[in-house]
Amino acid sequence: MKKGQGTFCSASWRGIQVAVKLLGKELFTDEDKIKAFTDELALLQKLRHPNVVQFLGAVTQSNPMMIVTEYLPKGDLRAFLKRKGSLKPIVAVKFALDIARGMNYLHEHKPEAIIHRDLEPSNILRDDSGHLKVADFGVSKLLKVAKTVKEDKPVTCQDTSWRYVAPEVFKNEEYDTKVDVFSFALILQEMLAWLIEECWRQKPFMRPTFAQIIVKLEDIGNQLVHKRQWKLRALQCLNLESMLKLDRSNPSSHSSSSSIR
Repeated sequence: MKKGQGTFCSASWRGIQVAVKLLGKELFTDEDKIKAFTDELALLQKLRHPNVVQFLGAVTQSNPMMIVTEYLPKGDLRAFLKRKGSLKPIVAVKFALDIARGMNYLHEHKPEAIIHRDLEPSNILRDDSGHLKVADFGVSKLLKVAKTVKEDKPVTCQDTSWRYVAPEVFKNEEYDTKVDVFSFALILQEMLAWLIEECWRQKPFMRPTFAQIIVKLEDIGNQLVHKRQWKLRALQCLNLESMLKLDRSNPSSHSSSSSIR
């Protein structure tokens, strides 16, 4: 078993490479850590979506306890953005749609909506085909009967990737799925400028849902595709025109056409 960052590592399971999240013996006395681990396990078992990391199995009766998920060798979005720098608009829209579709699935999940609450680039992984999947549900919340949830104790900058967290969480207020929309806006900031203002509104009810975000992103993506197709057609026309001009100015082409006649 190859040790990875923090409590994560990769391993071979039933002949395939998998990702493993460990809860070591030293954490067995930390009730909060144990509860977060069991809550994440219970939640992952409910999820099946192409833009959400796939749960494969778990070990809960021995030490260390483990959660086994699919292994995504291309790493996380943070590392990719750091390596690639700015993205082409059409790639940025594709990535944004992958994230939005995964998050929409979580927010529309029945019977309980799921709040990720820790949506940030290092918790978004890339698969072999380059698609993105939402991962790491360690601090996620289920909206069961109530429309909102609240942290058991105030969140501090040391507890989480603070710059992606919505202000209502830090204020220790009740919050809903719109905290994930706020985090999504900050990820968009690292990829493209569209939708940021709407997703980043201070009043949660004014932020769009992920279903609305998907519609807007699909519209932007279609516009980019049509723009690219128009440019390709224009380029082809220019190339054809250049070839025709070259043909007219070439004496050998005239002589060969005369000999044919």
